[in-house]
Amino acid sequence: GNTICPITEYEVQVDQGWGAGFESIKKTTSTTYRHENLVLGHKYQYKVAAKNFLGYGSYSTVLSATPIRVPGQPPNAPTKKDTTTSTVIYMEYAAVNDDGGSPITKYNVYIDDGLGGAFGAAIDNALSLTYD
Repeated sequence: GNTICPITEYEVQVDQGWGAGFESIKKTTSTTYRHENLVLGHKYQYKVAAKNFLGYGSYSTVLSATPIRVPGQPPNAPTKKDTTTSTVIYMEYAAVNDDGGSPITKYNVYIDDGLGGAFGAAIDNALSLTYD
């Protein structure tokens, strides 16, 4: 840091993407900020400026961030289709209602052979809602 002209404050601004543009959300001496109560899947943009006794400097480049989490559980268990045969099990399942704020990119199918062990490894089923 510069001891001749120390930083006395930081201003954090956010563009919440609702049309108001960048707005000041925090003036602080800290170099960290925690923004809470965000909307899943919605993009937020942030920038910060430092202040010394002469005033604020230029704003930083913009950080864009979109809060997400893992998707919710499928709404019900898979169902067996009528085309199931003695060697093929054909099943169908419903799409997940809660995508966690980010589009679903694939579904995994896990198979239990019924012999008392653990489920097998994940089978990548892309975005299909059926499996055979």
